[in-house]
Amino acid sequence: MSGNISALKKLNFQPGLRYIKHFEYKAPMCYSLNVKWDAFEILKIRGSYAKGFRAPSIKELYLDFKDTNHNVQGNPDLEAETGNNYNLWLDLALNKSKEHSFNISSNFYYNKIDKKIELLFDPADETSAIYFNVPVGVMISKGFSSDITYRLHPRLTLNTGVYHNSISSIVNSEEFTSSTDYASNVKYKNVKYSFELAVFYKYTDRFNRYVGSIDMNTGEIMDVELRYMDSYHNMDATFTVPLFNSSVRLTSGVKNIFNNKSISSSGGGAAHSGASNGTSLLNWGRTWFIRASYTFNKFL
Repeated sequence: MSGNISALKKLNFQPGLRYIKHFEYKAPMCYSLNVKWDAFEILKIRGSYAKGFRAPSIKELYLDFKDTNHNVQGNPDLEAETGNNYNLWLDLALNKSKEHSFNISSNFYYNKIDKKIELLFDPADETSAIYFNVPVGVMISKGFSSDITYRLHPRLTLNTGVYHNSISSIVNSEEFTSSTDYASNVKYKNVKYSFELAVFYKYTDRFNRYVGSIDMNTGEIMDVELRYMDSYHNMDATFTVPLFNSSVRLTSGVKNIFNNKSISSSGGGAAHSGASNGTSLLNWGRTWFIRASYTFNKFL
């Protein structure tokens, strides 16, 4: 059940309520509230709060996956997750004319999940793992993202963004690991000859994550290890030419310009984590491509 309340001309509320009947898990009443405020002509502010519930999936409860490199088991004793989610968005638009526009969009978030379900490993056999509710009881993720876009219509679009995320340890909700990614895109269209050029770049920060080991017999957490996947740069580029009044489009380009194939990582021997020699597979390498498309319209 949801509603929409316009308290003022520039202020809008959207409350929501959800009742869940689950035959195996007692689900709480879930509720949410979204608020939108058009503070100024150039600034819009939105905020939200939502309470969530997630019962374990069939895979998390009953998976039995065994081969030469894996022994991943479900856990029928799992408890359901509940969570609280907070978000704040700020959208700033500075459009001085039809040709020029400048936009900034930012999002701040905070998630608190009780009884988070994670995959924990057997310290005696790193190919063995089992799903388990984290022992700390609560896991927290928080961060922000921000995108800045400038457009010179229809010729040029420039975009850059930063994305930061922090996540707490599975045994200490006050201990966090963080990563910050950066992205930038450039799109250029030549009005006279109609060709288009686009370049996409992203820096992926070093990713750290706490991984736990568990005694398969007693369910006791044996060890918590900080594992990582190293940072890397990636870039793609495309060149597009329209032909025959744009009914035919020829596109050529290159993906993974920096030829990323594998990156340094720790814990490579664990289930689903890649190679065992301190690296993780990332991509098959640099790829060149060409694509042709034809669009036809028939008007009656």
